[in-house]
Amino acid sequence: MSPGKRGLFFASSALLLGMLACAGGVEGPAPSAVPDVAPVSKARAAAPAERVMADDILGINEAVSIPAQILARQRPSPEQVKTWLREDAKAARAVGARWVRSHTAVYPNFSHHQFQAQGRGYAAMDVWVQVVQEEGLKPLIMLSPWSGNATGVETSEYVVADEAAYTAWVTAAVERYDGDGVDDMPGLLAPIRHWEVDNEPDLKNSLPPKAGANRYDPATFCLPTQYARVLLMTSKAVKAADAGATVLNGGLYRPHTPQGAEYMRSLFKTPGVLDAVDAVSIHAYFSSKDVGALDRAVKLAEEVAPGKPVWITETSVPAVDDKVPHVNETYQAQTLARMIALALQRGVAHVFWHSLNDPPVRPQGLNNFWSNSLYRAGATPNDPLTMKPAGYAYQALAQALAEVPRDEVVATAASVKMGSSTLVLDGKVTVDPDHHAVIRMGEQAPVKVTKVSSATDGPTLVRPVAR
Repeated sequence: MSPGKRGLFFASSALLLGMLACAGGVEGPAPSAVPDVAPVSKARAAAPAERVMADDILGINEAVSIPAQILARQRPSPEQVKTWLREDAKAARAVGARWVRSHTAVYPNFSHHQFQAQGRGYAAMDVWVQVVQEEGLKPLIMLSPWSGNATGVETSEYVVADEAAYTAWVTAAVERYDGDGVDDMPGLLAPIRHWEVDNEPDLKNSLPPKAGANRYDPATFCLPTQYARVLLMTSKAVKAADAGATVLNGGLYRPHTPQGAEYMRSLFKTPGVLDAVDAVSIHAYFSSKDVGALDRAVKLAEEVAPGKPVWITETSVPAVDDKVPHVNETYQAQTLARMIALALQRGVAHVFWHSLNDPPVRPQGLNNFWSNSLYRAGATPNDPLTMKPAGYAYQALAQALAEVPRDEVVATAASVKMGSSTLVLDGKVTVDPDHHAVIRMGEQAPVKVTKVSSATDGPTLVRPVAR
């Protein structure tokens, strides 16, 4: 969020760190057959193979967004909305992100419910796409029957009643942004071909609705089979507009826990699900005592969907924890570097840090999730953003990764070699004549030094001096 619209906690994610309430894993009846959707897209010529640079792994969730509360309270003009979005996009590019993920809980609120019941149309998404593409970012767009994680505001039944209307909306939306020359958005700069189906279905199956008149028992809401039905019909509708599009399942909230793993296994055992997704989307949030959660989540994704690319569409750690003194901005930066290194080691396709910036004032009654971002906000909503150590770490890694194709990154348990740069995870390095400038992660990172103490245990990025 840009200056002037911050001050509210990020509305998109209802997760609370450490919250383990669960009713997930209930399979329910198998979904009935999903009707076919007639293809509408124009056949497109095969694009030439493009060598992807390694920084393409990096994204930020909701980096370009406006919370609904901000829109309701400030009622910004269309020009102000575009200014806020552009400020966000520029900040995301400045820190090194290549991708941004839209979310149905925040502007542009691109869900079927918002589109149909509230008559939003395409105007908001068109503006979002225009800004994102003009600033050189790649979009992952979320499609969903409902908005965000507070589904109880809109429905007491997860599966849509009018499947034909929903799938027609999905196909029309993909057609508008697929860049094939048929009913495309005016001014579209590049095809959009990556779509995620809703968000955190296992969270909806774990926690009761937070608000709204619709009350439901989470034990029977958004079961794996119910989510599978929505996933299957959405995937078919996407492919009807763009047969070569990449479809992701909604990022699973906690696959690193026993309850989340049970839900994920049940989902991917449902007939048709493996064929409906082109990549597996997972989230990884964990306490400072459980840094192995990211690895467990990736391993489970590889187990349930062998051969499918893995996208981590949300992850982060806090910079503040009142109960754990060592959790601070330095810890956050060091952990971020280790998490990106792990993603490279495991061959993860993309990693999206949860959020761009902190709100300017800590919200009362909320946990420390507010501090998980890359930028620090000022004392007032209009103050400029300042980069946190985690932001510098992200930026330094992005710069190093941008110098080398992804298939030339050499990742081991001890280090990640990125062309002329090396990320050493334990910080213990030998500085030779060609690598005597070091960027340290954390503590006002990046800091250039001429040698590294053998006692240093934080990740260290070693880069040659520019000549």
